Amino acid sequence: MTQLFREQIIAHRGLSDSYPENTLVAFEAAKNAGVDWIETDISMLKDEELIVFHDEALGRTVSGKKNISDCVWAELANADAGIWKDEKYTGEKLLRLFDALSWAEKNDVTLILEMKCHGARQTRLAEVMASFLSAWQKEQLIISSFDIDFLYQFRKAAPKMRLASIHNSMPKDFEYLTGTLGLEAVHLESDFVLSKGSVQEFHNQGLDVRAWTVNDLQTASALIAIGVDMVMSDCPQALLCRS
Repeated sequence: MTQLFREQIIAHRGLSDSYPENTLVAFEAAKNAGVDWIETDISMLKDEELIVFHDEALGRTVSGKKNISDCVWAELANADAGIWKDEKYTGEKLLRLFDALSWAEKNDVTLILEMKCHGARQTRLAEVMASFLSAWQKEQLIISSFDIDFLYQFRKAAPKMRLASIHNSMPKDFEYLTGTLGLEAVHLESDFVLSKGSVQEFHNQGLDVRAWTVNDLQTASALIAIGVDMVMSDCPQALLCRS
């Protein structure tokens, strides 16, 4: 098994095996581990604030029962996003997208922003997201989503942004992905990629392949060996070559 180089590794929600996911402390730990790419999740609240949050509802990483799309920032600004992981992270706060982008620019980190549509508001989310990002540097930002309709709406609103689609099975229409959506990459579930045994079909279409979520060196090495460009990991430090 060969350890990976930093150019092949993406920290999934930060260093999320050891730190509370999608928080500043998890992002800083990933950077300190030598990782320059971080994948994180973006949700839109009822008041159209964009925040770093994965789930459809409160309850797992932040206490509460409401759907995230029914919340407003004022009720979440002081929420504890760390204690669920360990008491030593008590008081860790949720991040707004503004906070995440400010940190990434300061630390020269590429961010993959996975958009969580939570089943609705794709068009409005695309509009809000495109408008918000217009003031930021775009070279180190990539927008990704399982939701192809969102990606279509976002592409119309932001024709020059870097985009990727997420899949756990074979995409049906390469021409649509590369032509209409103008994707640079697909993000594929790792077991699906390994079952195919090759990613050349994607490379032939001009698409990079990034695989998720890979937490052991044996699987990561196997994926790189069959042509995967990058892997996303909760524990990137375990995969990283130190030489």
